[in-house]
Order: sequence, then C-alpha cells, then structure tokens
Amino acid sequence: MGKSTTQINFEKAKMAVRIIAEHVSNTDNIQVYIVKEFFRAYHNDEIDLAYQIVNEAFNNSLIAGYKYLECCKICKVKGEFYEMAISNPLVNL
Repeated sequence: MGKSTTQINFEKAKMAVRIIAEHVSNTDNIQVYIVKEFFRAYHNDEIDLAYQIVNEAFNNSLIAGYKYLECCKICKVKGEFYEMAISNPLVNL
C-alpha cells in the first residue's frame, strides 16, 4: 500500500522548508520565502501541502505565530500549533 496524500505532502513540506532554511542566508527573509511557497501551493489548489509547509516551518521556529495563524485561517484549518500561536502571536520572531 502506498503513502497517503497527507504523508506525501508532509514529506514535500519538510523538504521545501529545509531547502529554504539552508539556502536563505538572512533569517528575516526565510519567513518571506516560506510564505511564498505556501501561496504557491495554495494557488495550485494544494491546500493540504500549503498547510503542511507552514506547520513544518512553525514547528522549526522559522515563521512567527501570527503568520502561522494567518496561513491556517486561509486554509480553513485550526493548525496543530494553534493554541501555542494564539497564546503568543509573536513567538518565533
């Protein structure tokens, strides 16, 4: 039996976030590139992949809580780290 779509998207997101983190030297720009990648997936109707990208980025402290919440709202998902991000929207800044 093959991998589920969610598992495939998780792996893609993990790879995208890793590549961005490794190749963007200015930490302030990492969030910008992650959000660009989020919107690229979102506008290609890959909503789960878009969510997985911001979820992985937040989990690795690469995007701020407020940006994570904003992206989750766009995807209409209460993210895995919703409670942490809502309690401190400036976390990871």
